[in-house]
Amino acid sequence: MWDSHQFLRLALVYLCRLVSFLFAVAALWLAFSRFGSEAPRLYCADILGAQLARHLRFSILVLLACLVYVAAAWLYGSIAWRIGLESKR
Repeated sequence: MWDSHQFLRLALVYLCRLVSFLFAVAALWLAFSRFGSEAPRLYCADILGAQLARHLRFSILVLLACLVYVAAAWLYGSIAWRIGLESKR
């Protein structure tokens, strides 16, 4: 079911996700160590930024899905209309 190439690709994906997570943690650690008294505000800004990014990503995906549905309906409608014109001749 699995070949070695799929396992290596999966491991590469996990490695890329790990590296980006480690950089984010390092940035937060540096910010907390530099501005220790402002840690609650920094953490709040981090959480709010993550939530905003999540909502924007979801909104963009919903918008793209709606556009795909509209394009598919237009395409199928135009094909059906064309077939209807051809059958009347």
